[in-house]
Amino acid sequence: MSLAAVTARPSRADILMIGLLSVGIIFVGLVANVMSTKFVRTTETVPAMTVSDLTRFADVIVTARVISQSNEVLQPLGDRIPTVLTHTTLSVLSRHKGTPASEIVVTTRGGRNGDVLQVAESEPTFSVGDRVIVFLFMTRDGTYAPVGAYQGAFRVRGDIASNGDLQLAEAKLMDAIARGQ
Repeated sequence: MSLAAVTARPSRADILMIGLLSVGIIFVGLVANVMSTKFVRTTETVPAMTVSDLTRFADVIVTARVISQSNEVLQPLGDRIPTVLTHTTLSVLSRHKGTPASEIVVTTRGGRNGDVLQVAESEPTFSVGDRVIVFLFMTRDGTYAPVGAYQGAFRVRGDIASNGDLQLAEAKLMDAIARGQ
């Protein structure tokens, strides 16, 4: 092999072929990952709740920032479906009811853990960095869960707070919370 062959620049065709092979390898990897995922969807009917209801049943109401998440799979007994739990850590920015710590953990059903993906349609989902207003009750294990499932978790974007069903100005939600206590 000559030195010229070793130092020659790759042609456009060579670069295109390398790119296509890379995309193909990534696609095959994604398909293999999706094909090995155990997908579980759960649905349930949740009674409609007003802000007054959410406020009355909440042990804690806070405005917070989502700072981290972790997941775990609860292994089923017998032929039952595994349950994925998502533990979301919130940094409390302000307290509107109750006296929670400066960081609290909110547990919801659903999420991804390894090859198990569970979607719990009635549960809220959080993303790291979200600013949220949440209405929470304390569970037996000392973590919190949203009152009324997704209804008790409002994502705040700009000055608008929304839980999927209800969208209103953040100031109006704060007024409703203050009146509901």
